[in-house]
Amino acid sequence: MKKLATDSTEHLNKRSLYSHLLGTYRILKKWNSSEDICLAGLYHSIYGTYSYRKSLVNLEQRGIIKAAIGSDAEKLVY
Repeated sequence: MKKLATDSTEHLNKRSLYSHLLGTYRILKKWNSSEDICLAGLYHSIYGTYSYRKSLVNLEQRGIIKAAIGSDAEKLVY
């Protein structure tokens, strides 16, 4: 995750994107979500979203994300 420069990418309220993504992961963990759901939360905006248009990886790099978090979690992210 940090290799994708999420710790130096600004997100909401001057927080880093990494802080936001890690917070999402922790909330999902607290709710006893499956590890696939938690990992999807950790990477949820890695390809960009409608409101957060900055993609940190291109679609040709999906295999790298699959290797990092697993195929099922990556499908949720995509």
